[in-house]
Amino acid sequence: MADWLPYLGGGEGEELRKLAIERITTRSGFRDELGEMLVSEETERASIGLRLIDQIEADAGLVADVTAAGLDLVERIKVFNATKPEEDPSCLGAADVLVRFSSWMTAVRSLRERAGSDFIPELGETLELSRVRPDSIAMRDVCRVASFYLHEWTGIEPLPGDPAPR
Repeated sequence: MADWLPYLGGGEGEELRKLAIERITTRSGFRDELGEMLVSEETERASIGLRLIDQIEADAGLVADVTAAGLDLVERIKVFNATKPEEDPSCLGAADVLVRFSSWMTAVRSLRERAGSDFIPELGETLELSRVRPDSIAMRDVCRVASFYLHEWTGIEPLPGDPAPR
């Protein structure tokens, strides 16, 4: 599967992107590989996997995998929140969270639309945790997006301190 991942972005052309998706999704064990990929320790690998979900046919198995990725994201935010600013002065932990969160939201929006999935519990917890460290620009971005979509999808109003949507 790894050989085909660089072609998913479409920079090599639409035909190669479609061929890569076909080769990846028809591999034996693809679904298990994808599930593992979504919670990979490698941020780029997890991000590619999450964005791939928007490009393939949706089914209930994907919902479980994306839910697991959301729970993994929640745990990563907890780890970042427990880190003292002097231990991570560049907020690299938050940057990792933001990349994963952006990709997770791509998968979530796609599955909400195509598979009628919810993801509200994971999004709500992500929002709550993103408010803990307002000193991080990346966490403020997570808060902004999570607050916006939670409001859109549930009617829950953002808190006064939440960043306004762009």
